[in-house]
Amino acid sequence: MLYNEVLQELQRVLWGTQPENYLLFEGITREPIRKAYRALDLPYHSPHCCRHSRATMLIGETGDAMLTRMWLWHASQKVLDKYVHIYQACVRKGDILSLQ
Repeated sequence: MLYNEVLQELQRVLWGTQPENYLLFEGITREPIRKAYRALDLPYHSPHCCRHSRATMLIGETGDAMLTRMWLWHASQKVLDKYVHIYQACVRKGDILSLQ
């Protein structure tokens, strides 16, 4: 039901033309997120971008790709494999420390 409501908002172009601006969280729109970024003096990143970052961090924090996949409701193992590779590349570059 919520998905259909969000789809209708997208069709009415309520929050612009970008699908990533239409969240599936009741009561949360992009504007409060933008305000939070401004308050913290950080550059804005879309909720979808934040989800990618969190998935990558969860891989490192838990060391468990299946658990990460379940938490984020990823349908495809192929998508999750990208996060594993990104995490491993960040560790190799020294951008983040391995937590395992």
